[in-house]
Amino acid sequence: MQSCLLNDCYGAFEKFVQNEAGGQPRVSVLMAVHNGQETLVEAIQSVLSQQYEDFEFLIADDGSTDETWNLLVQCAAKDARISIYRQSNIGLTKSLNRLLLLAKGEYVARQDADDVWFPDKLCAQLCVMDDNMSLGVLGSAAATLTREGAVVEGASVVSGTLAVARALACYNPVVHSSVLMRRSLLVKHGVYDDVFDCAQDYELWLRLKKYCGIDNLEKVLCLRRESPGMISVRKARRQRCFALRAKYNHLSWRDVSFPMIAWGVKDLLFIVAPLKLHGFARTVLKSARQMVSKASTL
Repeated sequence: MQSCLLNDCYGAFEKFVQNEAGGQPRVSVLMAVHNGQETLVEAIQSVLSQQYEDFEFLIADDGSTDETWNLLVQCAAKDARISIYRQSNIGLTKSLNRLLLLAKGEYVARQDADDVWFPDKLCAQLCVMDDNMSLGVLGSAAATLTREGAVVEGASVVSGTLAVARALACYNPVVHSSVLMRRSLLVKHGVYDDVFDCAQDYELWLRLKKYCGIDNLEKVLCLRRESPGMISVRKARRQRCFALRAKYNHLSWRDVSFPMIAWGVKDLLFIVAPLKLHGFARTVLKSARQMVSKASTL
């Protein structure tokens, strides 16, 4: 396996390649992983098992200290579509931006090191995106894979560009690891804002919704693994702080509604309230979700 030293705005990193796949891939799949040895191989295999095969798979090892790197080397040796990169720990947002600079595909897909794609994911999304040029970001419904290995259906997904736009004013209705998006939009309107070390996807959707449609397929196309290490669990309060910041940056008075205000109150409660008040915050959250759902059907 060959390696070469590269540099960009985030510093030096090494690229390791088994083979350079010929031609321009239609899709660039991006993954950044830090200490993901327990679930990494399954996540990678779910990408490699896609019915649609014209993609490149760019994976950054973000300063792992476990067996992640050795597992990546083994996977890359078996499939020429994989290119792997090794770097010091710079975080998810900067790692994704680094991979975006290297991506060649017309479309960009995201995969997390602990999630699983269904085999028809890319096929299903490409069919819709190719037929609707106004659509820039397309997610899907997602189920939850519990720590016991059981699959639990998630809440019904928000679908329809207008319904998703309304929901975005309140919360993030698009699962990051489910998305397929047009790379041209990112080139034109900017990549992830690296000030956001979490909620970076929400900030991006709020920014891009001014220029394109954002939607979700109602079909379940990926599994999100239930894990104590998930960003949404480990950094819950920080995530909500950045979500509020994203809303402040991108929403206007025209977006204000009662569900949006209720959702903002819920976020503030989670940020400033002690744990014993989080039950009340969840009640506010449930009511806000119901209001958003009703408003989306009008």
